Amino acid sequence: MQYYYGQNNGYFGYGYEMQQKQSEKRRIAFISMACGGAILAFLGLNLLIGLLIGRISPVYDSYLNNSDFSESIGMVIAIFALLIPFAIAYKLAKNRSYVSELPLGKPYDKSEMGKLVAVGIMVCILATIVTGVFASAVEAFFGVELSSPEDTSDYGSVMGVILSAVGTAALPAVVEEFCIRGFVLQALRRYGDVFAIMMSSFVFAILHGNMIQIPFAFMAGIMIGYAVIKTGTMWTGIIIHFANNLIAVIQMTLSEMLTDLQFNVFVSALYITIFIVGGICLAFFLKKNPRPVSVLSRGECNILRTSEKTSAFLLTVPMIAAIVVLGIETAFFINS
Repeated sequence: MQYYYGQNNGYFGYGYEMQQKQSEKRRIAFISMACGGAILAFLGLNLLIGLLIGRISPVYDSYLNNSDFSESIGMVIAIFALLIPFAIAYKLAKNRSYVSELPLGKPYDKSEMGKLVAVGIMVCILATIVTGVFASAVEAFFGVELSSPEDTSDYGSVMGVILSAVGTAALPAVVEEFCIRGFVLQALRRYGDVFAIMMSSFVFAILHGNMIQIPFAFMAGIMIGYAVIKTGTMWTGIIIHFANNLIAVIQMTLSEMLTDLQFNVFVSALYITIFIVGGICLAFFLKKNPRPVSVLSRGECNILRTSEKTSAFLLTVPMIAAIVVLGIETAFFINS
C-alpha cells in the first residue's frame, strides 16, 4: 500500500492554521471582554456612587454647593470606579499570560523621551484646536451644538486650584494611562503595534463620553501610544497626559484672574511657545528617525488580517454593550 503524504500536507497545514486563528481570536476576545467588562463596571459604579450621594441629603447638598467636596468625590470615583475594574481586568489577562508587566522602567533613551514629550504636548494642543474647529463646523453647518460635562471646580480659590490640579491633571494621567496604555495597549501589541495603538486609542476616546473630548482623545491617544512604545515606558504617556491636563487647569485658573485681552494674549503666547518647542523637537526626532513608523513592530502573531483582529476585539458582548452605553451617554451632550 502506498501513502501519499504530500497530497495531505496542504490540508493539514490549513487545518492547523484555522485552529491557530481561532485560538488567537479567542485571546483577543478575552482581552475585549475584560476591557468591555471594566468599562461597564466603571459606568455602573459611577451610577451607584451617584445614587448613594443622592440618597444622603447632607452629602448631596455638599456635592451640589461645595466645589471642593465635589472635586474630592470626583477623585474617589477616578480611583475606585475606573482603576479597580481595569486592575481586575489586567490581573485576569496577566494570569493567562496575555499581558506582561507594566512598562514602568527607564526609557530606552532619555533624550528621545524628552523630545517626544514636547511633541506629544504639541499634538495634544493641536488636537484641541482641531476639535474646536470641528465642533464649530458642526454647529455652523448642522445647527447641532456639541458640549461636554460642566466643570464645577472653583478656580478662584487656592484649595480649588490644588484639588483641580490633583483631580483633573495628576490622577487621570496615572489612572487612565494604566488602564489604556498599561493594559489595553500592552495586551494587544502581540497583534502589531499599529493595531494596538488604534484600538487602545478607540477605547480611550469612547471612555470620555462626549463629542468634544472623543475626537481629541483619539488623536492624543495615537500620539501617546506611539510615544510609550517608542520610549519603552509608560512614564512618557503619563507626563504628556499630565502636562496637557495641567495646561487646561492653568488656563481655567488664569481665566478667573485676567481680563479677556490678557487671557487671550497669554494663551496665544503659550500655544506659540509649545508649537515652537514641539516643532524643534519633532525636527530633531525625525532627523534621528527618518522613518518613525518603521520602529513599530508587526507583532508576534501575523496570522490574522486586520479586519479579523478588529472584529474580534470590537464584537464581543461586553464591548458592544460598553460602546452602546457610552454612545447613549454621548448623545446627551449633543444638542440640536
